[in-house]
Amino acid sequence: VGSEMCIRDRSYSGIEVLREMTRLKKKEVIIPYVFTSTLSMVSRKESTNHKGNLIYKISQTPQVLIDCQVMEYKEGILVNWDVREKAFPKKMIEMAFRTFSEMLIYTDTQNMLADKNVIKLPSDMKEIRKKKEVNYPYIPQLLHEGFCESVKKYPSKIALCSNGKEYTYKELGEYATSVKKELLRKNIKTADIVAIELKKGIWQIASVLGVLLAGGTYLPVDIGQPRNRKNKIELDAQAKFIITSNKNIDLLDCAEKIYVEDMVVADALEVEVLNTNTNQAAYIIYTSGTTGNPKGVVISHASAMNTINDVIRRYNITKNDSVLGISNLAFDLSVFDIFGIFAVGGKLVLPTDEKNVSEWGTLLLENQITIWNSVPAQMQMLLSYLEAEKKRKVEKLRLIMLSGDWIPVQLPKRMKQIFGNSRMISLGGATEASIWSIAYEINPDYVYEKSIPYGIPLSNQKFYILDDEMRECPDWVKGRIYISGKGLALGYFKDDSLTCRKFVFHKELEERLYDTGDMGRYRTDGVIEFLGREDGRIAAFCAEALCSGICQKGIYWPFEILDAEIVMNSLINEEILIGLKENDKKMQEHDLNYEEGEL
Repeated sequence: VGSEMCIRDRSYSGIEVLREMTRLKKKEVIIPYVFTSTLSMVSRKESTNHKGNLIYKISQTPQVLIDCQVMEYKEGILVNWDVREKAFPKKMIEMAFRTFSEMLIYTDTQNMLADKNVIKLPSDMKEIRKKKEVNYPYIPQLLHEGFCESVKKYPSKIALCSNGKEYTYKELGEYATSVKKELLRKNIKTADIVAIELKKGIWQIASVLGVLLAGGTYLPVDIGQPRNRKNKIELDAQAKFIITSNKNIDLLDCAEKIYVEDMVVADALEVEVLNTNTNQAAYIIYTSGTTGNPKGVVISHASAMNTINDVIRRYNITKNDSVLGISNLAFDLSVFDIFGIFAVGGKLVLPTDEKNVSEWGTLLLENQITIWNSVPAQMQMLLSYLEAEKKRKVEKLRLIMLSGDWIPVQLPKRMKQIFGNSRMISLGGATEASIWSIAYEINPDYVYEKSIPYGIPLSNQKFYILDDEMRECPDWVKGRIYISGKGLALGYFKDDSLTCRKFVFHKELEERLYDTGDMGRYRTDGVIEFLGREDGRIAAFCAEALCSGICQKGIYWPFEILDAEIVMNSLINEEILIGLKENDKKMQEHDLNYEEGEL
């Protein structure tokens, strides 16, 4: 049937095909890549009977981006590409043609047929990526080790502000040691899992520290989640203890309860670090991912501290810094808020209400907060509040770290208007790779047309962008993002099958990789661009406060919140939700810069 159709339609030209496709699709259709061959159209005698040298030749067709031309010339074959100017990123065509040329002169055809990775990355492309990697000597540490050192160094310094009260490092150490003693009294064993179901406050932080001091693994549970989801997490994690308030009802019977109201804080307790293996699990965070079913990500002390120490070093975080801890304990940004700031002897300030933006603004100013760490939507909420309240400048905030979702390209300029002294950092990665794995410093004066770049890997971590055959993608070619290095999780709790699917060993790279399910591409300068989820879905990272009545953190929703903000204005005293649109439009806005030029 196919041959009969070809014979019947042999007079139907290519131009007519394009016209018909354009009519049916109701948009212009082009054939951007063309192969033009004149081989065998002239005799060998004619092809070698050239008296001069070919100096210049070109073909120009409006709809063609690359015309690969082959012709007999003198004693051989001439192959060249005619390429439309400015249709591709700089250096992309040069790199591609060099690789193409190397394949043409490859003489070992038997090995070529057997080799699954015939097209190799150009050496200078590999070199550029290699130069972006930072490896520094790292001695594995326990997550709470820095806090214990700070208790000894700065016993009288303020460590925590919560509910209008300040706690010194000595006092916080006494609360934490009280939790530790209670767990030891109840015969906690090394690596036992302890769920923490508490609101933000002194006992929540002390419980996290106390569990680690006792040699256990802490399991943060979002106090605001439905009871059945909390039960599911605690059952799946096989929690041995639950530290909570006696006001918390309907708790599981499978774990022993420890009520903070029953604990007595003793004075002058010494904070001691037990001899714990740094490869032991420090915490388990349950994340829904793309499935909606919670799965426990197990992070070791060493992995978490690799990220934390790098961020401390990279952004010069010291004992003079303070951070506003607005992230939920069950969200891994809280891991840095707690252990990053305590490691250097800084101050952690906790709001009483995760939803009250006006309280954030008040705490930010009254406590002279120097570090902001949140998802972009929460920064948008803060800015909207400060703008509404006519707060012109906030001088003390010096570092803004945003992660967990797309950063609107207009946001840096808004931040600069109020936080003029701040460095602005975009961070990314996965819970499965210890908080963050990649960073990009944002220039608020630069116009980012499509999106803010994903960045370059953090220290002792690597990124790979691979195709469906697990081969490295050249620059500008879309592929799947994989992470490797010291930040990788131990795996998923009691789920070997999922761990094996998501954490794979790449034989050629000789590295363990985590499959993020995200898509990205390398630019020519070695910087990675994030291109969204492989499955096309968008995670709703917004907190319940942001999308009250619409979605909860970690739940997928068929609509996307665009520039959504809840503004708690003291004069208006109402919540305003701005910008609910269907997700299709935003995905179009993030189309690739060089869509036509992808190979």
